Amino acid sequence: MKTHVTTNIRLGTTLYNDIKNVAFKRGISIAEFFRQLADAEINKRKNVNDDPLWSLGSMPYDGGETAETDISANHDKYIYENINIR
Repeated sequence: MKTHVTTNIRLGTTLYNDIKNVAFKRGISIAEFFRQLADAEINKRKNVNDDPLWSLGSMPYDGGETAETDISANHDKYIYENINIR
């Protein structure tokens, strides 16, 4: 069973040289550089459901008298500072 697929991409000379330099500094091949980059991008997309934002629908909310009044302007602050990240 084949475990790898060979592909061909076109890069500008400057980009290619930059990638080659980064790969060299990391001690990896250009192919390994692209594999790592692609793997990181794919895994980032797979973990989108781990974002604490998705648990907001299950949380009760009672604004009450002490509710913040600048939620729309500072929503990231309230979402990410007040939710326990797994």
